[in-house]
Amino acid sequence: IGEELLKKGIPRAKIDLLPNGLDPDLFPTVNLGREETRREYGWDNRFVAVYVGVHTEVTSMHTIVEAADLLRGHENIAFEIFGSGTTTPVLERMIAERRLSNCRLHGTVSKEKVPSLLAGADVCLMALFESPLIHIYFQNKFFDYMGAGKPIVAALRGDQRTIMEAEGMGICVDPFDSKGMADAILNLSRDLALCRAMGQKGREFAMRYFCLDDLLERYVSLLSECAQGRFPVAHRKESSDAQGFLVGYGKLEY
Repeated sequence: IGEELLKKGIPRAKIDLLPNGLDPDLFPTVNLGREETRREYGWDNRFVAVYVGVHTEVTSMHTIVEAADLLRGHENIAFEIFGSGTTTPVLERMIAERRLSNCRLHGTVSKEKVPSLLAGADVCLMALFESPLIHIYFQNKFFDYMGAGKPIVAALRGDQRTIMEAEGMGICVDPFDSKGMADAILNLSRDLALCRAMGQKGREFAMRYFCLDDLLERYVSLLSECAQGRFPVAHRKESSDAQGFLVGYGKLEY
């Protein structure tokens, strides 16, 4: 709930932070275009773990490639990485040097492509490094993954992990824990019913609390009140559970 701002001495009554959200128009339903996407990328009947986003030191992409390396003997599991960034050349070298046939880089895709891409996935991946403020990161992919109704396997700490674990929408391991990530993916590949249940929980939570239309309406209302010299606080939700995060997020990154 804006804990970092509170530490700086700003009164709680003056803080109301809005998170990024899920665009309901992009994710009207789950699995829209799934079969077409799987045919396009040749995924066939494999269990596909997808990452979509930037490749940087922050997003700890080597953790995902190392997990793929650990699962090289499981031919039914594929790692499909979309996006680009400063660490892309490092990932290319890792995949080439280790001769990983189960891990592919696809480059950047448009935002409009993301929903159908995620529809074709079976599980979605996240990873972050560790730093003093990493716990307040909220990545755009987090909302997209939930909107797509997919279970999430994440190697990270912080508020995102707290919500995922509280709501049962995925499996989290510690940062850089490629073995833990590999084990989680392997276990989910053997339990598709659990995958569906986790994905459904994530989508329901996102649609209920992260709908962009609702957040924008709240934002406009807040600005209007402030412009009139009032700062509304009565509507804010204070809670010890995952819902309590809705009034205070930190840096957002895709």
